Amino acid sequence: MKDLTMLALALIFTNVHPISAQNTEVRGNAAYIFAYYPKENAREHFENGYKKHLSWHAAKNDPLVWYAWYVQTGDRLGLFIDGTFGISHGAFDNRIAPAEDGQDFQETTAPYVDNAFRKVYTLKPELSTAQLLEEHTPSKMIEVYDIVVHPGAEARFETTISSLKKALDMRQEKPRFTVYKLLSGGEQSGYLIMVPRENAAYFDEKMHFTSISELVTKVFPVAQASALNQDIVGSVKHIKSETWGYRADLSLIPQ
Repeated sequence: MKDLTMLALALIFTNVHPISAQNTEVRGNAAYIFAYYPKENAREHFENGYKKHLSWHAAKNDPLVWYAWYVQTGDRLGLFIDGTFGISHGAFDNRIAPAEDGQDFQETTAPYVDNAFRKVYTLKPELSTAQLLEEHTPSKMIEVYDIVVHPGAEARFETTISSLKKALDMRQEKPRFTVYKLLSGGEQSGYLIMVPRENAAYFDEKMHFTSISELVTKVFPVAQASALNQDIVGSVKHIKSETWGYRADLSLIPQ
């Protein structure tokens, strides 16, 4: 979850924010995502070490949830991703024993991975039809759409997604998706749209979609769909998708 850099940051946070995690409001809209590539022929060592690190969190009664996934499709195949969702930024600042946490990660896990990235997002509940990760009910898989919009086009893009969400709220049957906006750690302005899935049979479902434009076309009349899709074309710089497979054995959900 953290590397040597995070250990240094943890020491800074400890000095700046003396409030303990137990006294901090945990719930919020923040999402902190970390990613690592297991080193060649070291995946088993990595997973065993990571489980030991999770045991440290469990023993400390860590109130933060920690999910884990492996990327199953796309350019980053095999990437390990972990993250905490549905927390406040203050709760991340004031997590339990950050220096000890970082040290334990260095001893149990860090030797077997190469750092890929760390990013900070905020949940956009007004644009989302579901919040499974915040509700501690992760799906077996997630289709993740990584979207970058043109600078200055954020309002246009969000208005389009808002129109889609409002239309879906009027329907009895609707697809689930969660929208996050990037705060730090990547190309701006960035968004993630996460679509929970239980298996590949999702693609057989009536309301499945593989792009926002496809969903817009399914929901709106032709003329309105065309206008909204023009807004997507005009606001979006590029989109990538990949599948994340959930690993319950490498995750920690507080009781």
